[in-house]
Amino acid sequence: TENYTDPVDFSVGLAYTRKGNVYYVSGMGSCKDRDVIISPVSEQGYIVAGILTNGLNDYRIQSITVLDGVNDIQSRAFDGCSGVTAISLPAAANVGRSAFGFMPKLTTLSMSMKRPLAYYFEEGSGQYDTHYYVYQSENGTTVAGMIPFSLTKVNVLSKLVPYSFAGCNKISEIVL
Repeated sequence: TENYTDPVDFSVGLAYTRKGNVYYVSGMGSCKDRDVIISPVSEQGYIVAGILTNGLNDYRIQSITVLDGVNDIQSRAFDGCSGVTAISLPAAANVGRSAFGFMPKLTTLSMSMKRPLAYYFEEGSGQYDTHYYVYQSENGTTVAGMIPFSLTKVNVLSKLVPYSFAGCNKISEIVL
């Protein structure tokens, strides 16, 4: 006899919250994955539309991949994921303010840039040895955020908005 393991191409055990006819990731639940993959259909058959505020806030997560169809990434969705080194979001994702929070180890980010980069990071201020503060312009208003020193590569999945990377002098590679 052969041993066969059914391949699972997404993380199982995540917690979900129902909002209307769809579900949102609301926590790690029983999932022990360090490389989290979020699918538009859960193992229970739920249609997964997005990730709630503080939906993934586990310092043990190392990478996050959100698959096409999971497009509502709410503000502070990944806050507390201080161990994450890479995030990949679908091109159609709508990402909320400060979705990435405080992420001192983030090196690679793949997403659409519908707003300046600072919009997606922690708004806080202060002296940090892991982040630098950036002010960017968006339609005549100032957007501020703390960009991790570790963030060196951004894969852009859309047309850039003006000033997307203004002041982001630690980013050495932008792939369009």
